[in-house]
Amino acid sequence: FNKPAGTVYEEWPLENFKEVPYDINLPVHISLDFGINDPTSIIWIQNTGSEYRVIDYYEASNANIDHFVSVIRSKPYKEAELYTGDFAGNARTLTTGTSPIEILATKGIHIRTKSGIKIPDQIRATHQVIPSLYLDRKAERLRDCLLNYRYPDLDIEKRSKLDKENEIPIHDEWSHGMRALEYYVVNVKDFTHEPVYIPRVEGFGGVNIGG
Repeated sequence: FNKPAGTVYEEWPLENFKEVPYDINLPVHISLDFGINDPTSIIWIQNTGSEYRVIDYYEASNANIDHFVSVIRSKPYKEAELYTGDFAGNARTLTTGTSPIEILATKGIHIRTKSGIKIPDQIRATHQVIPSLYLDRKAERLRDCLLNYRYPDLDIEKRSKLDKENEIPIHDEWSHGMRALEYYVVNVKDFTHEPVYIPRVEGFGGVNIGG
């Protein structure tokens, strides 16, 4: 497979798309990119501290918040310890007078957001974790997002990495899943929980996480 010119995360290893089993011993995190005219994307992630394991992915258009809550509740995973999303999800609509994040909070889903983070900053932060990002085969759509999320200038590969990160990727069908991932990266570093020991699983090492 040849990645398109200007792929944002061109360093992501294709071999990291594999069977990534859900581990009951690891915390579950969920990240969302809210869409109104665009799809809403949801990522389920388990973070060991050194690896970011995407165990599931979902996106849909023209659906209300109750639909996405139902999808989250229907998954066979334990309750998420962390939900992250776009700060823009705090914006109230003229129709309802409430924001998506406020509505989700009434349903027990509390979204962590961070204001003032620009897209190039999100991308710079995400580059740091991309080599340790693993995607389960249920997240095939997110894999396609990773491979097709790109900058608009076809000559971008001739520029330095810093120059590329100062540009904004194309907003298209591939960008929504990637924004959900980027929101997670910039929010999770401020999230702490009690360290736990994760037993060794074939293909992955045991590790202390949290704190």
